[in-house]
Amino acid sequence: MDFEKMMEELRAEYLAGMPQKFIDINEHIAKKDINILREDFHKLKGTGKTYGMPEISELGEVVEKICMTKTDRAIEAASAGLRLLAAIHKTRLTKKPFELQANAEFLAIKKLV
Repeated sequence: MDFEKMMEELRAEYLAGMPQKFIDINEHIAKKDINILREDFHKLKGTGKTYGMPEISELGEVVEKICMTKTDRAIEAASAGLRLLAAIHKTRLTKKPFELQANAEFLAIKKLV
């Protein structure tokens, strides 16, 4: 199996597992558990680029930073982050890139940092 085919299979598995991440993050938002939300987005920061989806890593980094430094805005940022993750997921299932830097909601989250 060549490398690109292997990466495509790994990306497909990663995307298939994302709906469970959405459920988990939504539960952590409902509980207002900022520490766990920070961990959730930290993990996304680490995995996105690995699977060829740098926009997930970038989003994870921004929301993680907000959870650490602007705790009063963490739930708002995590909620927006969850919506963006769902949009990224939907777009990536069609094998298209997601233009995070062109997304108004992401730009608004970045201003919270």
